[in-house]
Amino acid sequence: MRKAHILLVDDDNSIIEHMRLILQDYYRVSTASSGVQAIRAAMSQDAPDLIILDVLMPSMDGMETCMALKNNALTRHIPVIFLTGIEDQQKAVEGFAVGAADYIRKPINKDIVRARVNSQLRLFNEARHLEELVQERLTETVKAQGEVIQCLNRICEQRDYEPVEHTIRVSKYTGIIAKHYGLKPEIIEILKQASKLHDIGKVYLPDRLLGKVGKLSDEEREEMKKHTVYGEEILADGETTLMRNACQIAGNHHERWDGKGYPRGTSDTDIPLAARMVALSDVFDALTSVRPHKKAWALNTSLAYIRKEKNAHFDPQVVDAFERGLNEIKTVYKTDREKIQEEISQEKTG
Repeated sequence: MRKAHILLVDDDNSIIEHMRLILQDYYRVSTASSGVQAIRAAMSQDAPDLIILDVLMPSMDGMETCMALKNNALTRHIPVIFLTGIEDQQKAVEGFAVGAADYIRKPINKDIVRARVNSQLRLFNEARHLEELVQERLTETVKAQGEVIQCLNRICEQRDYEPVEHTIRVSKYTGIIAKHYGLKPEIIEILKQASKLHDIGKVYLPDRLLGKVGKLSDEEREEMKKHTVYGEEILADGETTLMRNACQIAGNHHERWDGKGYPRGTSDTDIPLAARMVALSDVFDALTSVRPHKKAWALNTSLAYIRKEKNAHFDPQVVDAFERGLNEIKTVYKTDREKIQEEISQEKTG
């Protein structure tokens, strides 16, 4: 079995060697003589499973070192045990407030040292195992949600109201925009999945409307607009983050930044961010694609339209994120179409 890695941090070499002798038969031991060295070691590829840290050290003391470790996302999970003399026990106790797990008193008792270290490692391993189980369940949940979305997309595809390639490209464009907007990877993945249901409400529209070649009449256009409300109703009972975002997207992706959209005429940041991103993705793909009533616009013409509609149709910050990701957008537009066809084939056979 792999030996747990213990990092000993003390500026006193005699203490370091004494602690090493107590622990080396049971654990893999490394050392550091300062807080700076300890932080560097904790952030390395060979990070310790536990740190034993002297409270009183020159320059950067144990309290400051512990605070730095707990404020760093890469090291905050590592349990810290303070090593303290009688005169600085109160400071060690105060260390619990900044994240220390325990403390060991000097003079050092080897049995107490081994017991405290073993106890903290056991707790750490149990917490890590629990976190792995939670992540595994989360992965399964996200996969299940993706499968539900895939099934719903297949229902939409059977109505033949929208090329399935459009849904995939909107998802890809939304992911690119979300990344360059600065959202976290897990949120980006949720928005990519949720965006695939932006037009789910069209399943309630009649075939005469969905299959019509040519422009819609004013009456037909008003009927078509109802797909946003229908989509919102279909997804309204979803309780997961993914389905809540899908509901917001379905109901609001035709709203405009200037308040001239539908179904409610919502404007500005009152429109959910996910819907503001999909609004741009949806329009861009619609412009650059062939539709029954129109030819595809040239890329430069479509980009000029997006830029012209900044602060009008589209959220200016979303347009800025679109611009920052433009090279990736162009890759999807120009070279990703064969890959999209492969994805569609895999979904159908999977």
